Amino acid sequence: YLDAQRLISLAGYLQELHAAGMATADHTTLLLNCYTKLRDEERLNQFIHTQEDYQFDVDTAIHVCRQAGFYEQALYLADKFAKTGMYLKLKVEDQDDIKAALEYMHKLGDSDASLYLAELGRRCLASLPRETTELLVDVCIRSMDARTADRGDAPRGPAPTLSMRRIQHLFADQPAWLAAFLEQVIARRWQQQPASTVGLSADEENDMKSAWNTLLELYLCGIESPIASQAAKQAPKERALTLLRNSSASIDWDRAYILCASNGFTEGIAALYEQRGDVAALLELFIEHDDVRQMRGLLDKYGGERPELYVKALHYFARNPQLGDNERLLAECLATIEKHHLMSPLRVLQALGGSDRSGVTLGMVRGYIMRQIEASTKRIQDNEKAIASYASEYTTRHDNMEALRTKPVVFQSTKCTSCMAPLDLPSVHFLCKHSYHQRCLGDINDSCPKCQVENQALEDQRRRQELAAKQHDAFFNKLQSSDDGFEVVASWFSKNPFVFTRLVDQ
Repeated sequence: YLDAQRLISLAGYLQELHAAGMATADHTTLLLNCYTKLRDEERLNQFIHTQEDYQFDVDTAIHVCRQAGFYEQALYLADKFAKTGMYLKLKVEDQDDIKAALEYMHKLGDSDASLYLAELGRRCLASLPRETTELLVDVCIRSMDARTADRGDAPRGPAPTLSMRRIQHLFADQPAWLAAFLEQVIARRWQQQPASTVGLSADEENDMKSAWNTLLELYLCGIESPIASQAAKQAPKERALTLLRNSSASIDWDRAYILCASNGFTEGIAALYEQRGDVAALLELFIEHDDVRQMRGLLDKYGGERPELYVKALHYFARNPQLGDNERLLAECLATIEKHHLMSPLRVLQALGGSDRSGVTLGMVRGYIMRQIEASTKRIQDNEKAIASYASEYTTRHDNMEALRTKPVVFQSTKCTSCMAPLDLPSVHFLCKHSYHQRCLGDINDSCPKCQVENQALEDQRRRQELAAKQHDAFFNKLQSSDDGFEVVASWFSKNPFVFTRLVDQ
């Protein structure tokens, strides 16, 4: 029977062997090969459907039928012997019957469906993207539910092998349907949850972050879901902005910033800054893009809490005289800076006229300059009065000290300052002109009881000055952080720090 011309005779011989019950698995496999070579579909169907004891290797039989193009017979064997993988491959790869394959996978368990979707999902998406996406969403949601249930209980079955992050690569050629898949999973699984990941497993937490970040990237690339309803349909950039402002979205800030910056999405960067509460960076962004309207809105919203924002705004308005409402904006900035003492007048004038692009005229800031001159004049007059008062007080105290040191003191008090009874011996007189019975003083003999509180306060003040004179770091920190360094130095010198200096012999 080795001659190909005797293939019919070989098939007849093998049939008789089977009829006599003398055939082995090898004989059955050889008979199937004969039928396929002869293209005898009738006898092949009769043999496959009437066999009671299949004494042959099923995988080999399916492979033989598939290779010869007898797909219906191969499908029958695969279905009869539960060869799920081969059945689905025949449907998808050979018959291109994606709809039947998806219906078959709907009947499988999540673990099996995950396994075959990972292998055949891309081919199914190319033909029936909507149906395949819906199946992937269902499998993904059920897989997460199963993992959540198994965390507290004993595992109830084999865990699904297809996580959401592994699903995403199936959409490599279908980014729009990837957006649809992510939107549905997020809506059904995490949309109602807060941004906190408390209570989620590590795998699901990673899945959630991956879903949010990937969806944002798709929107920024201009990709939109093909199944979004017309009523809720938005441009991709608008959806990205909504996503960034969503407090329940678990989005990586740094990654989102890089994506927005690389795509030139200024509104997204502004939303990220606002989400973080970085108002100063938000103002810098608006200044960089010359967005005066947004700057005004930001100053109106946060200017009361953050008046220092007006300092940056002042520099911007001074450099841009072409703005239509520039004079009023400058006046508003100057009024806030003046009210909160944010800058010295000298620094304000430097900011207004320190650039070649500055278009600020004297008339625009005349009111501010006049108010500062009046305030400075009044301050100088008050200082001169204070200086004269301090000089007079110093002269009086110096004369009193000199008199106590060089002249005799006459005590003329006749009554005890404590009990107001007439003085009698023994008595004690203090240089402050207070006199006491010695018995009224008790154990006190070194200071006047009536002046003790005032003297103690002066002593405490002297000690604080001595301690402050040694805190050089605090002085330099205050000097660096102050807008008026001269005032800090003058205040420090007014406390006479060098009186506490100690000379050290080298």
